[in-house]
Amino acid sequence: MNQHRFIRRRIEPELRQSIRRSPITALLGPRRIGKTTLLRKIYREFADAVLIDLEDRRMLRLIRESPEIFRQSHVEPYDIILLDNFHHVAHGGRILRLILERHPDKKIVLTGSLSLERTVGALGLVRQQIASHVLMPLSFAELVRWQDPRLGDRLDEWAVRLEEARFHDILPEIPADLNLALKQIFERYLVQGGYPQLHQRSANTSLCEQLTAIRGCFRGKVQGDPSPPSREDEVLFLRFLAVNSGRALSPEEIARALHCDGQHAFGLLQYWEAAFVVRRIHPFDRDVPSGVDKVLFTDPGLRSAWLDRFAPYQERRDRAALLETGVAAILTARGLNLSYWPAETDGISFVMDDGLERTPIAMLAGRTPDCPEEAFRSFVERYEPPRLVILNASIAASRRMGSSRICLLPYWLI
Repeated sequence: MNQHRFIRRRIEPELRQSIRRSPITALLGPRRIGKTTLLRKIYREFADAVLIDLEDRRMLRLIRESPEIFRQSHVEPYDIILLDNFHHVAHGGRILRLILERHPDKKIVLTGSLSLERTVGALGLVRQQIASHVLMPLSFAELVRWQDPRLGDRLDEWAVRLEEARFHDILPEIPADLNLALKQIFERYLVQGGYPQLHQRSANTSLCEQLTAIRGCFRGKVQGDPSPPSREDEVLFLRFLAVNSGRALSPEEIARALHCDGQHAFGLLQYWEAAFVVRRIHPFDRDVPSGVDKVLFTDPGLRSAWLDRFAPYQERRDRAALLETGVAAILTARGLNLSYWPAETDGISFVMDDGLERTPIAMLAGRTPDCPEEAFRSFVERYEPPRLVILNASIAASRRMGSSRICLLPYWLI
């Protein structure tokens, strides 16, 4: 395995474009995901840049107590100012405004482990001058390409071919060796997720140890955030979400499970969503009460970490939850909007919106039957969707059912 090769991220070209065009570029994402590594790579590309680590308490004290001295000593001499871990700066929006007002020609690049609002604080007019990007764990496609570049090329090629054929009645036949290779990586991805450290770990570091270390990096107070959770809240809350992954939950139901009030439960949900650990999937049906969302981990490995469960996919009893977490991560990495279908009896997990059409997605966690589409006949006849995607473990085909086109795809080729 390529343990020491730098993992090129797909976000890099648009990040460099933002640095050229925008006064402020923000690179956000969960902790330990590689934001600092990418920032250092960018730093080495510019001759007149300064890289400032804001985990240094002396630097934070200088910014807090003597912002003008900080500006003169660390901003004025350079063209590009790289501010790592900017989420630690209290009232960060004021510092950015000071720099922009005194040095409108400077370029600022900052990283943060919380949402933009929580990283920068009071944004005001500064918000209009920030180009924001989010760096998440490796997507499935990035993981495939890093582990085997040639396989990554084949995956991209087949993704394009299947996309072009989605309105046809016949899909091209997927080579058996490609299907098998992608299936093996996909099943590891569902357990380990896309944290680069997991796939670069040394032989004497177990998967359990590495995932536990990643879980530990989320603990503790983020200095710039007014309301981080306590350690007890963290363990109880995130373990509850990991166990109940895939269920529609309201803050009140979470509160009852944690023996706290609904406002506190909603605050926890907001915090961990802002920290890029979980995402809320809203219902497709507007008749569902407000706030009843599916809460999924943004990365399958994070869910495994808080479950303390690292058994291989084929040995798991929670395969349906693993699949929902992994598929949601893959689709949102492609910029698609997801909502969940509230009627569990219909067998539909998500509704995917690509800006052109809304497509119901069903997932089969067990053995794929010979005619899997028959299980969804009542749904198709009732709602007549233009297209229904059925993700399964083996079949790639396109069939007609009335006026609807049924696309059967292996999970790893969604």
